Amino acid sequence: MTQKQLINKLHRKTMTSPCRFKVGVICYDKRGNLLGIAYNTPRFSKKGGGLHAEMMALQKWGVKIKSMTLLRFSKTGKLLPIHPCKNCRKVLTKLNIRVTV
Repeated sequence: MTQKQLINKLHRKTMTSPCRFKVGVICYDKRGNLLGIAYNTPRFSKKGGGLHAEMMALQKWGVKIKSMTLLRFSKTGKLLPIHPCKNCRKVLTKLNIRVTV
């Protein structure tokens, strides 16, 4: 699967999230093989506070992840700038996971 196809697939999945910010990740192992994609999900029934895409990926694949591409989409589907939050950055750094945006 090409990078463009992965981004399109991630876009379709991410847009199904009820979260205000549509964020997704593409995860790779140490050999650069695709592990899969993950996106943010609501964690609480009240407004705000969801499970970040990076943490969802860690729940699915754990320490197998060596790099991830982080993407954010607008409601219209445009790519927007994004960086991991302070807490996610700390966890990813501790696990030595390289993040590209």
